[in-house]
Amino acid sequence: MAPRPKLTRLQKKKQEREREREERREAQEAEVHSRRTRREAERRRKEDHEREEEERLIAEEEALQNLRDEKKRLEEEEYAKWVDAIGLEERGELGDEEHMRRETLIAFLRERAVEVDAREEHQQKQTERVAQPSPTTAVRAADESARNILVLGDVAREYGVTVEVLVKVIETLLADGVISGVFDDRGKFIFVAEAHYLKLALFIQQRGRVSVKELVRECNRVVLS
Repeated sequence: MAPRPKLTRLQKKKQEREREREERREAQEAEVHSRRTRREAERRRKEDHEREEEERLIAEEEALQNLRDEKKRLEEEEYAKWVDAIGLEERGELGDEEHMRRETLIAFLRERAVEVDAREEHQQKQTERVAQPSPTTAVRAADESARNILVLGDVAREYGVTVEVLVKVIETLLADGVISGVFDDRGKFIFVAEAHYLKLALFIQQRGRVSVKELVRECNRVVLS
């Protein structure tokens, strides 16, 4: 067998250049494939994130709508309960004395709403300044929280009106945005301060997706805490 002819230096350089060119081509193809793979993975991650965010927003809106519907249903049931218990009476124009009682009642409700808002704002500032409240502070806060609640029967007797009239006055003030709150199923009205709504919004923002039951539980905790 004849020996293979030796390559000249020029031939060796040519082979070396071809080998380097092939290696560069393979490296470039690998880089292109890697970039394409990364872009595809990033696109899928972005689509997944957008889909999850959209689902979260939809779930939050559904939860809030369910909470609003539940609140409206409870208020309607509570109002119907009081109407059934007391009975509706047709009344003519209000006399001066009854008109005065209603005006006094409205003033009381407006003042209590302002007081609840101011107290909640003050309590929020105190909480931010004091890391650990003292037992005395906790007791005082509990006593003040009780002022968020009106027992409808007691207030009606105090101002010389029927519970039916009181409920109608409160509903009018609620519709006009003068006060904010909810009726419960035990003949009470609970004032809800602006700070309470901010806490609920923060709760939803921190928790992300929440159920209606969680929202209702947090609402009760915030308002009565």
